[in-house]
Formats: sequence, C-alpha cells, structure tokens
Amino acid sequence: MEQNVKALFAANQNGRQKAAEIASIYRKSGMEVLEITEQDFEKCQHMAKQQQATHLLYFHDTEQITMCIFAEDMDGFCVDIQVSDLQMP
Repeated sequence: MEQNVKALFAANQNGRQKAAEIASIYRKSGMEVLEITEQDFEKCQHMAKQQQATHLLYFHDTEQITMCIFAEDMDGFCVDIQVSDLQMP
C-alpha cells in the first residue's frame, strides 16, 4: 500500500521563520503540509502521529532540524539534519 507524504512542520522560537519559509516551498510543490505552533518537540511528535503525518520537520533554528519519519513500512525514527540537507521540490 502506497502512503502519500504528509509533512508536519514545527519549530521553536528560533526556527519559526525558516520553518514557514520551507513549508511554503513544499506546499507550492503540491505536498500536503501542516504547520503547527507547538514548540515542545515531544508534543509535536505526538501531534504528528495523531495527524497521521509521514514526516515531522522540527526546526531548532535557521540551520538545524530534527526530522522524524513515521512511514508505514518503518518503525519510525528521528535524525538530526541541516536545512541544507533538505531536498527541495
């Protein structure tokens, strides 16, 4: 069964602007993107699972992101990446 990508974007105060900027780019490319204002990372993970998101991108600042993947064929995992690591549509 193929799962469509649904990304949830969240950030703390230092990453809010960059998260909104990147979310807009992904949204314009046709990806389903949800933005939330919650700043607590663990609450964001819980919200992403509730919303059946496949990805959570949590922006710590303008350069650092924690990306969690909740794809059906994986148990779920998180990895720290840089904004420059994102593949832009």
